[in-house]
Amino acid sequence: MFDILQEYDIMEKFFCMTTDSASNNGTMVRQLERLLEEEGIPWNHEVHHIRCLAHVINLVVGAFLKNLVDGDGISFKTVLLKIRSLAKALRRSTLLWEAFVEICKYYHINPMTIPVDVAPRWDSAYGMLEIVIYLRKAIHRLVDDYSKELGEYRLTDYEWELAEVLLVFLMPFKRCTKRFECGNKTPEIGIFTLSI
Repeated sequence: MFDILQEYDIMEKFFCMTTDSASNNGTMVRQLERLLEEEGIPWNHEVHHIRCLAHVINLVVGAFLKNLVDGDGISFKTVLLKIRSLAKALRRSTLLWEAFVEICKYYHINPMTIPVDVAPRWDSAYGMLEIVIYLRKAIHRLVDDYSKELGEYRLTDYEWELAEVLLVFLMPFKRCTKRFECGNKTPEIGIFTLSI
């Protein structure tokens, strides 16, 4: 980073750096502060190192999902595990996928592949839940028709309710994360500029 600042002759203009919370980034900004001070440029890593808010939200919600239980002690992880396992089973079997597509057509539902969530990205669980809830009727029928292969992934009505509650709960975090992630070709910091 220091070499890049030097190469573009922007060391004196360098204000802040946004990174995720990886420990090597903390080491980097402390070292960068030292190198800039050697050049006579004051730069305080504690003030000018900004943790990526989208990443912080990801860490918080991820930890929350691991420990979330309902009032009766039923883990939301169990619901997510059943859904994830069902999604994987559909991906592995051409027969199940073709049957699923036909069931979707019968119910006038657009057949979709269920995305599989991954631990480092909590919002992948949101995406998985969003699709599964949309496909609920077709999934329920598929699991009934292929109970031998998929019976262990059957969600009870209560588990479907938990999935819906979780989706609604995660929605504000999804919107906030999307707002702070730059999905465009240009930075989005201007979105938060106030006009006077």
